[in-house]
Amino acid sequence: MRPEPPFIGAGPRPASVPGLPPFPPRPAETMPAAEPAPSEPDGFWGQFLQEVLETVLLGVVLFVALRAVIQSTRVISTSMFPTLHEGQHLLVNKLSYKLGDPHRGDIAVFHSPQDEELILIKRVIGLPGEEISIIANQVYVDGQTLPEPYLPVQQSPAVWGPYVLGADQYLMLGDNRNNSNDSRFFGSVSRSAIIGKAWFSLWPPGQLAAGGFSPGSTPPGQTAPTALLSQHDLDRLSSWLHDLRLTPQETR
Repeated sequence: MRPEPPFIGAGPRPASVPGLPPFPPRPAETMPAAEPAPSEPDGFWGQFLQEVLETVLLGVVLFVALRAVIQSTRVISTSMFPTLHEGQHLLVNKLSYKLGDPHRGDIAVFHSPQDEELILIKRVIGLPGEEISIIANQVYVDGQTLPEPYLPVQQSPAVWGPYVLGADQYLMLGDNRNNSNDSRFFGSVSRSAIIGKAWFSLWPPGQLAAGGFSPGSTPPGQTAPTALLSQHDLDRLSSWLHDLRLTPQETR
């Protein structure tokens, strides 16, 4: 009589029984394939918020960098007439004097030596180490006459000086000498007090260009610069800056 085959279960495989064919190989046990986990909404919103924060951070960095280089200012006096006019909006290049020295004839914005909170805009006339004097409205630099074609025709006779500038000291005068609070009254201006150089006129057009035209009129052979902004755009910009508490500096 043939013996019964052994029980085949999940336990260890028994040895082959003599006289019987070997057991067939046990099929490999396979696990069912795992289904992909459904995408979670939190992952989308997390990525979205990260992109928003990166964009805001980049905007803040660009804004701070721009403010470190350029400053808007509005002229509120006639001390630089006829080159600049009351109410004129300018861009001031704050990087110019970090990379180089002020030059004679530059129109510079600086803190008043009399009141640091007061911002002035005048023309650079005297450089460090020079002797400046004024006789009958004619400026003399180290005894040599200084041509000033940008001055108004009619001015009251004036005598001032001589004044010797120290190291890192500059003499600032307004073009409208009859109505200008400048170095004739408060003395020289320290290099550290100079904010930047008047660079471009936002409004009105044709008054000051990036090339640094001194007179209000356009030099021969050159085209008058156009304003960067129209009056309507300027009004909207001023309103937006006011809302952000970033109104332009006012210079005298």
